Amino acid sequence: MDQKKDAGHHAITQEAARQLFAARAVDGQVDGMNFDQFYAALDEGQKYADRSPGAPIVNEFFGEDSTFGGGDTWKPYWAARDAQREHSMADPNKSGEQNLADIRNFVTDELETAKADHDALKNFDKLDSNRDGFLSHEEINQGIQRSVLTGRAASNLKDNQDSIEDLHDDPGIDDWNGVSKADLQAQEMRDLGQATHALEDSYSNAHMFRDTSNTADPHAPVESINVFNPVGFGADDTHVEAFDEVPLDSNSNLIRGSDQAAASASTEMMNSYLAHRDNAESDAHTALDSTVGSFYQPSSGGVGVNTDNDDPNWQRERDERLKIQEQEQHPLGDYPMPPEDTDMG
Repeated sequence: MDQKKDAGHHAITQEAARQLFAARAVDGQVDGMNFDQFYAALDEGQKYADRSPGAPIVNEFFGEDSTFGGGDTWKPYWAARDAQREHSMADPNKSGEQNLADIRNFVTDELETAKADHDALKNFDKLDSNRDGFLSHEEINQGIQRSVLTGRAASNLKDNQDSIEDLHDDPGIDDWNGVSKADLQAQEMRDLGQATHALEDSYSNAHMFRDTSNTADPHAPVESINVFNPVGFGADDTHVEAFDEVPLDSNSNLIRGSDQAAASASTEMMNSYLAHRDNAESDAHTALDSTVGSFYQPSSGGVGVNTDNDDPNWQRERDERLKIQEQEQHPLGDYPMPPEDTDMG
């Protein structure tokens, strides 16, 4: 899905956050954030997953205004094989089942990394021995030695301290002082946002072909996965950009069933995360993996990988899905008239 202003991923993420707040908000807040703050933080995380070289992103809640290193979203599969799972796309060198497992495991892993950030935040005061509001390398090492932090929470904070402490712009404070509570909360939301991004992508027909008997079903089985290769060699590009657009009605509501399914799935996933992030690691893994797995079930006929855009079967499937989406967008048949001048020049 695209990152068009007020549409694309932004619109789906906003609807997911809206549904989450309707279900979980207490005094207008979820996890100490109001709706605008929560959405801004979650949306920053999903947008971070789509970053391109030199692209600045401003986080309205956490005060970030920095230039990220280039991401992999723009690279064809052969230049970034491991990145395909981050966008629910296929590596054509793997089977459909292998790709589906890779994608599912990536989303679950991002949720477990977010939990590790949360676990460190819960234990912050026990780790901050000098009470200066920051965790130094020494304090983190001592906390691990004293078993204040264990398991993934320990390894995640120890291995990623430098990047985490740079995430939140603490006003008037040198980030070299160490990791703050705001840094950890920002990192948790970024990881949650990246999981949300990958899940949302899986409902775009540009990425995955799901069963279309009910396009708004967040648990619709996966029939096949497309390949991103706009330039280069190897498998053909079967990523159709038109599928990545997210049309909205006059009230800025999602129109298409697949986009509604993406929002519903994201809400369900976040609900599960918030319900289980305080569990023991093994228990949380079981619960989160089960939730994520429910969104990536293979169809009864298995999962294919679409590697040939000249394949008549793929073309028929593409055209049928484009037709379904047009009918959803224009249920009365009021399709937009083509321009009179069709000169490509």
